[in-house]
Amino acid sequence: MYVEQLELKGFYMRAHSLGPNAASVANCKSLLRKKPTLPKDTRFADHLFTSTFDNVRDRNETRVIRDLAELIVPSAEDLCSRGELTVAGLIESVNEGWSHTEPITAVRPQPDFSVGFRRVAFTEQQLLKIRPILGDSRTQVSRFRATWYMYFPFLSCEVKCGMGALDIADRQNAHSMGIAVRAVTELFRLGGRGQEVDRKILAFSISHDDSSVRIYGYYPVIQLDQITYHRHRISGFDMQAADGKDRWTAYKFVKSVYQTWVPSHLERIRSVLDELPEDITRIDVPPAQHTGLSQQIGDSHISTSDVDALEEPENDSPSPVEPIPIHTPETSLSAIPTIPRQRGSPRRASGKRAR
Repeated sequence: MYVEQLELKGFYMRAHSLGPNAASVANCKSLLRKKPTLPKDTRFADHLFTSTFDNVRDRNETRVIRDLAELIVPSAEDLCSRGELTVAGLIESVNEGWSHTEPITAVRPQPDFSVGFRRVAFTEQQLLKIRPILGDSRTQVSRFRATWYMYFPFLSCEVKCGMGALDIADRQNAHSMGIAVRAVTELFRLGGRGQEVDRKILAFSISHDDSSVRIYGYYPVIQLDQITYHRHRISGFDMQAADGKDRWTAYKFVKSVYQTWVPSHLERIRSVLDELPEDITRIDVPPAQHTGLSQQIGDSHISTSDVDALEEPENDSPSPVEPIPIHTPETSLSAIPTIPRQRGSPRRASGKRAR
């Protein structure tokens, strides 16, 4: 049922008949072949490898995340702190509801781990141009954000355990990264450069349990007035097979995404923002089926003259106020829903609904 809900909105958990473009496929293969430096003295060391997987076999998600997660999907923030990444402005969320984006279904995404860009990755002038769409980052929903502090997410990871659990992880990742690809696609269309991202892989996901890993890329297909979103399987493997031959495959792939793919991806986003007109309270764009993107962004209750009145966070650290879960219907970008602020709202339980 969940897959059908995604498809009704134009998001498909399968490849399009045309597939991603050749350059994207070649780039993914190149990312898999790269050999970045690996951490030392970890649970994946030869003398600990067997016992590591024995210890997590048939254990719950929390234990698998504790023992394995950062050896499969490295932390971008940690790599930046260690000087292994030079990309400025990366930020992560961990098991945090994406309450400041417009979900595809009634269930909001809540990835176990995701990465996107901080506010400081963009200039104030670039952000001013899309302010009518972003709104107040603490209280309003925008397709260009995931949480109030994360802009344009590009990676998500879901960890699940048990029979059929990876299929659930795949569905959750498809929802999250569908939102991520939609954001970049609509930004490029606003800038009149939509064809540049046609069939281009714009986001990645990792699904894993206590042994198996699946890596996917996500891309839009733009055909006349219709946009659909699709998934490309990049790799899948058992970390224990062949004496652990692929134990570091996901780690190396993700680290290579950070090091070589992210800088060019960020530069493309910045270039579109630079080319947008100063006043985007009204922009004509081609109609798009499934996406809900309106033909005109007009009559917004936020105009460029309201910029100084908008409350923005003073820093990029997560908000001390727990966001309230929202269920947002399909809306146009011209109507920016708000998230009501309430005191004493209950925190979401650590477990997530299976989809």
